[in-house]
Amino acid sequence: MNRVLADATIAYYVPFVRRFLMDRFGKGRVTLSRLAADDVVRFVQRQAARLHVKRAKQLTTALRSFLRYARYRGDIALDLAAGVPTVANWSMTSIPRAISADAVRQLLASVSRRTAVGRRDYAILLLLARLGLRASEVVRLGLDDVDWQAGQVIVRGKGGHRTALPLPADVGEFPQQPVADPQTMPSA
Repeated sequence: MNRVLADATIAYYVPFVRRFLMDRFGKGRVTLSRLAADDVVRFVQRQAARLHVKRAKQLTTALRSFLRYARYRGDIALDLAAGVPTVANWSMTSIPRAISADAVRQLLASVSRRTAVGRRDYAILLLLARLGLRASEVVRLGLDDVDWQAGQVIVRGKGGHRTALPLPADVGEFPQQPVADPQTMPSA
């Protein structure tokens, strides 16, 4: 794997990496250049659900190490190690990690996009739900952070770190029904 790692560490990481590669490529040829972030995320999500938290964290550490080394060697072009999800170690495990897709749909459906504020709120909720942004990251967004041509949004995270993320197409879509013009609406 990597010269920096001790032989014992490499031997410890190999079963995790082997399981990942078998999951992705089966018994076929292993072509690391065909790996995508989605492959890594799905694998970790499936494995973490069945592993003890400590073991799941060891899995993610092994995958990050392997993916960094594969990138260093030029076997993969993207920084897939950055896409390895972290394993939550919450003391209150009864609290759900996320709301269900149905609950997200219901929440989005409850937002009226007939006004500018409603459209803004809808776009914010989509960014939170689809990209998993933190509220602080959404608050820091400015118009210059949205590149409609490239279909991406620049997110400023912790420490000023900037990340380009895909912009969900429906964030900028206008509602199907006509938007009410506040100038022509009857007063209450």
